[in-house]
Amino acid sequence: MKKSVIKILIMCGCIIFSQSMKSNMVFAAENDMTKINMNTVAVSTKTVNDINDNSSKENAKNSNDEKLPQHMSADVASINAISKIDVPVDKSWKIRFNMPLDLNSVKSKIKIINKDTGAEISSSISLSENDTVVTISSHCDPNSSYSLIIDKDLKSKSNKALNNPVYVEFKTAGQTASVPDKTDSLISYIDDINVTIKENEKFSFPDTINANMSNGTTKKVNVSWDKHAEVSSKPGTYTYYGTIDGYSKKVRLNLTINDLKSSDNTVKEVRVDSTNDVNLTVKQNDSFTAPDTIDGITSDGQTVKVKVKWDTPITTNRQPGRYTYYGTAEGCLVKAVLNLTITAPEIKTHSDFQKNLYNYLSNADNRQSVMTRAIELHGGDLSNNCAYFASEALRRAGLSDLPESVANTRTLTAELLSRGWKKSTNLDELKSGDICFTIAYDSSGPTHTYTFMKWVDPNYHEYAYICDNQGNEYEGDPYHQRNINFATETKDPISYFMYVPQQ
Repeated sequence: MKKSVIKILIMCGCIIFSQSMKSNMVFAAENDMTKINMNTVAVSTKTVNDINDNSSKENAKNSNDEKLPQHMSADVASINAISKIDVPVDKSWKIRFNMPLDLNSVKSKIKIINKDTGAEISSSISLSENDTVVTISSHCDPNSSYSLIIDKDLKSKSNKALNNPVYVEFKTAGQTASVPDKTDSLISYIDDINVTIKENEKFSFPDTINANMSNGTTKKVNVSWDKHAEVSSKPGTYTYYGTIDGYSKKVRLNLTINDLKSSDNTVKEVRVDSTNDVNLTVKQNDSFTAPDTIDGITSDGQTVKVKVKWDTPITTNRQPGRYTYYGTAEGCLVKAVLNLTITAPEIKTHSDFQKNLYNYLSNADNRQSVMTRAIELHGGDLSNNCAYFASEALRRAGLSDLPESVANTRTLTAELLSRGWKKSTNLDELKSGDICFTIAYDSSGPTHTYTFMKWVDPNYHEYAYICDNQGNEYEGDPYHQRNINFATETKDPISYFMYVPQQ
């Protein structure tokens, strides 16, 4: 009898496992802060492919786009419970789904429970990346056990649901210092403090210092020092350590005392109260080296040159705009600031129309607006929108008579040719604002179309910055890099490009 019961239970377990693999909606969770590899449950290719319904396949016939293999990294899958220990108390869980979700469903079907008390933890839940990524932020107690629960009735916008609930069991890490406001969970790091004084000069340890917080801000925090320097200290460099409530690491202060007999010609580090902001303007992708010294202001109002080390690399390989960088100036407790304005490089176009198209798509809000309209024109379908995207961008740049019904690359090519556009295969002639088409495998036409913005390196025709409907693969931005004259596993090479000749 016992053996029969065991067999029945095993059989039921197999059936449950089998059914759970048939879920219409699958997802993966990731932690973009720590990149921790968790125990995973494999999701078969068939499970992912089953998501495409007949209407999607029918739309694919009417709108060409590259056929990309669907894939995912499953840190959390739709079956079984996942266990994790030493999780930060302020961890933000990011869960990536393979289809857009309904926000109301997300907020009501995902929760975090304290396993010790049974109480639900207050959480902030939001959607991003075209409503396919859920972010759950909460503050948990240290050394406590929790369950992140995703209800099986969680619905996508197309009303699909998980067949089984998901449980992520985790235990939070402990804090090395006990403090009511849990400062340790908020402080990311504190820079070393470097101070230089003259022999016999009075020096007082600071009561507060700047701490770099986990949310990217800077906050003044109280510090207690282990020991203090005396006025009679001999010339040399001395290191002192301080502690901050709730911060597990020691804060280090390097105090350099210069000999009064040192030569006046010797370059001496100075103690400054503040620094002047550095304001620079450069062109996008120009060669640039950040300054290693800046103007420091001493307590008596003098301006001196002090060395500076920037917190992050400073580059011009970013979109035109104004960017602020921070650094540590020697002898100064206040962060140095560098404001870098990146201007758009001079572009070359075949015509004023191509220039209008380039300028319009150079604006991030405009690109997102074009993407939204392309999805609407395709009946709400998120895939195979390349022709819709390119056509909508062309209309907004001035080609107002281009029909909104243009749905594939073959039709788009014919429409442009009928308006006097020129077709070329010479990549030396490819310029900003031109419309590119990839190779075709059959009579349906090229597999993809996009707008050329500029070469990554003008001396090579391998990679370029382009605009198309595939921004979901590049952190949601239609503006991104792409291979041009060669194929990759998922991207086809260019076949030809088109532009309107200058009148």
